[in-house]
Amino acid sequence: MEDVSYTPIGVVRTPFPHSREAPKRPRVRKNAGTVGVLPRHAEGQADPGSFSLAVLLFHLHLTGADMVDGTPFPDVNSHIPK
Repeated sequence: MEDVSYTPIGVVRTPFPHSREAPKRPRVRKNAGTVGVLPRHAEGQADPGSFSLAVLLFHLHLTGADMVDGTPFPDVNSHIPK
């Protein structure tokens, strides 16, 4: 398989400065994040209310590989292949 590359067009921010503070079940908590589009791409977002759907691809650049857990809530067993 070939590598896939991408160029960021914006930034997603959360109110959590450290991953250990982020909720395990974000839908339960009412903490809002923000999505910002870089100025050079803002024209393409001139009327966001006209969109019925927005797809966000995000890169968890601050998460070390040793922090990734394959145990979705409420499971107790990891789903990471050994």
